[in-house]
Amino acid sequence: MAESNLLSVALPIVAGIVAWFANEWRKQDNEDRLRREERYKAMLQALAGFYEVRTNPSDARAHSAETAEKSAAKARFIEEVNLSWLYCPDAVVRAMYRFLLAVQGNGGNPDLAERRLVVTMRRDLWDRGWQRSTELTEQDFYRFDPQGH
Repeated sequence: MAESNLLSVALPIVAGIVAWFANEWRKQDNEDRLRREERYKAMLQALAGFYEVRTNPSDARAHSAETAEKSAAKARFIEEVNLSWLYCPDAVVRAMYRFLLAVQGNGGNPDLAERRLVVTMRRDLWDRGWQRSTELTEQDFYRFDPQGH
């Protein structure tokens, strides 16, 4: 009789503790994912620094301003790459460096490296075991110039 009373008290306590830990783990995992998502957004926006300058060189002021914007965007991207060591999975860090090497002319096609970087980030955010996944590949990613160039 005493064992069943002990079991009827202990079982709900243990179940409550397990549920609390599971809930805390899910909250932390979600916070981590949201943090990475914000960082990935910043990286994607900073990728514009690696696109070619579109202003006419004869318009020195506009050309200079666009060149300065591109340099600032590149610096933001590189800063995000440096910070990525703290929060990104290995595959994303490697894809970032492959992209940087490619745009410097030290390994591969920059467009393909950019596509692979974007897909690797997406997989990090979407491939969560049983929850959801992505089937998109680098062939599905296109960068469009809003000015139509």
